Amino acid sequence: MGWLSHLRLRRFRNYAELALDLDPGVSVLVGDNGQGKSNLLEAIFYLALLRSFRTRPLQPLRQWNADDFFVGGTLTDSDSGANITELSVGSGERRELRVDGQAVARGSEFINRFLCVALAPEDIDLVKGTAAVRRRFLDIAISQLEQSYLVDLQRYKTALKSRNCVLRDWARYSRTALAGYDALVVRHGTRVWQRRQLFLSTLNTRLQEDMGALGLEPTPQLTLNWQWNLRGQAEADNEADVTAAFAQLLDRGLERDRAEGCTRCGPHRDEIRICQDGRPLGVYGSEGQCRLACLLLRLATFSVLQSESRKNRPVVLLVDDVFGELDGKRRAAFFAGLANADQVVIAGTEMPGELRGGSARVYRVAAGTIRGGD
Repeated sequence: MGWLSHLRLRRFRNYAELALDLDPGVSVLVGDNGQGKSNLLEAIFYLALLRSFRTRPLQPLRQWNADDFFVGGTLTDSDSGANITELSVGSGERRELRVDGQAVARGSEFINRFLCVALAPEDIDLVKGTAAVRRRFLDIAISQLEQSYLVDLQRYKTALKSRNCVLRDWARYSRTALAGYDALVVRHGTRVWQRRQLFLSTLNTRLQEDMGALGLEPTPQLTLNWQWNLRGQAEADNEADVTAAFAQLLDRGLERDRAEGCTRCGPHRDEIRICQDGRPLGVYGSEGQCRLACLLLRLATFSVLQSESRKNRPVVLLVDDVFGELDGKRRAAFFAGLANADQVVIAGTEMPGELRGGSARVYRVAAGTIRGGD
């Protein structure tokens, strides 16, 4: 596989300028709260996916009073030790993306040069947040595995937006215009549904395996329960049936959609419930149970990406001090499992005892500066 061997930052969060070499295996960022540990993890995630795992607006990523920021990195092949790819993002008045020094126009041409999963305190929203948070989680994970999924998702959203414009200004458009957008919504929406069903099936299987590895078997049973518009009307793996049922559902709901000015069925309305022993965890679970479920969900996602990603795409796991919810036995199992990862970057206020005496590299973080790497 490979790893992210070098990271460069300018005016990113509290880093005025940084050049950091990283090794494969486990690296640990140690420092007091508010010194920039999470910011460094965020920069790695941004380089992979052009988004933050902490905030949706980009403005907070810029250093205070700065007009722009820069994130760059180098990917290195594990077998040969040769550099695979150079990546850089400049974000100011315009975003500038470069791969191996060459400008690229679209984010879809840039992202996923390496895969990335972040375990962070904000993950509690996966259980307690809105359905949109869980859909976004699915979309990011699947898009890292399949570029075609991202294309279908973007085209679905574009067609859906256009369909809603027709619904809100019905007198201006013909029924032919609506039919054209309906066809696009159905075509791309069907593909999105099919890929979500396949990924959720794989993720649920991996989730059970990881729970066993952490000593959480035979109970509680943690599952992701997918609620979609065509449940009971069509099987997601049958494209023809889903296409026909989706088209019929749009047609039957046309008057309601016209009255409300929006499309009420489709992948944008999916709900993914995280359940423990069949009950919604966000309603019935304790804070500790919810946080543990989020950690397990992210670890299962990381395992799926690692096993299904193509060769020469590094998979990087970012851990932002989330293992406090585990007891001693499960902490030990968690850290033992990191040995299977190509690259892990952990942030915490102190070095985890489970990693002392091992091969992990330790970096000291203070006020936007990093030293060490021993």
